[in-house]
Amino acid sequence: MRSPLAHPSQPNRSKNHLRRLLPQQGKVDFLLSHDCDYELSIAAHTHNIVTAHVVHPLVYNFWQCLETDKTKVYDILLDEAFRFDKDEFTFMQETWNSWESTHAQAALFFLLTAASSVGRPSRGTLHPTNINALTFSRLKLFKKPTNLTFYYNEERLLEKISQIDTDALVIHGGDYRYNLFDYGKPHAPEEYIINHQRLHEEWSNMPSNTFLLYNYDEKLMEKYPLSDITMINKYGSPTKWRNECKEIIIAKR
Repeated sequence: MRSPLAHPSQPNRSKNHLRRLLPQQGKVDFLLSHDCDYELSIAAHTHNIVTAHVVHPLVYNFWQCLETDKTKVYDILLDEAFRFDKDEFTFMQETWNSWESTHAQAALFFLLTAASSVGRPSRGTLHPTNINALTFSRLKLFKKPTNLTFYYNEERLLEKISQIDTDALVIHGGDYRYNLFDYGKPHAPEEYIINHQRLHEEWSNMPSNTFLLYNYDEKLMEKYPLSDITMINKYGSPTKWRNECKEIIIAKR
């Protein structure tokens, strides 16, 4: 099962290999969930009870609206008011989160994510080719697996890891940012800025069966023990060659 928010800019190549590392039956918790592509895949292909911990209210609103009234979100998308050109696209990126209707917000979140070159509703340039019949069908046909729960958690979630009772923990790291000045800069309203240095400092205290997912960055190979790292190539297979690596899975076993 692919997420309605699946995007060409974020292929999530580690998905199949991660599934082999996780238990097939138990509890799996994902932290810093956004597009929930991994979460939906694990819930659909294993017998695990999966929890997606979403730390941003705008992201959580999308999944809640999809779960409770997917048809209403889809019908809003078909409205003529949701057709826009390049100039209107920029305006919509700046204002979508101010709409009063939660379902209209969810529809705009979906549409702007799909149309963005970087798969984020408030960032990127307009790529209309990303909006096609397959894009809309993923939303129209979406059905949440019964073993998946979307859970809203406030932003200090990383400080509460020890309190999560689970068999495996998966943390979405995304792009590794090592410029400390990034934390003080304005960012898109739906984004959560991860303190990667803090995450690294806490790594040794993480429980067993914790998995950290990152897009490849050479500096990560210097910060974490190489024995904990699996490199993933563009085909989604493990590789031992750094020049082929696209994503990495860091495992605390």
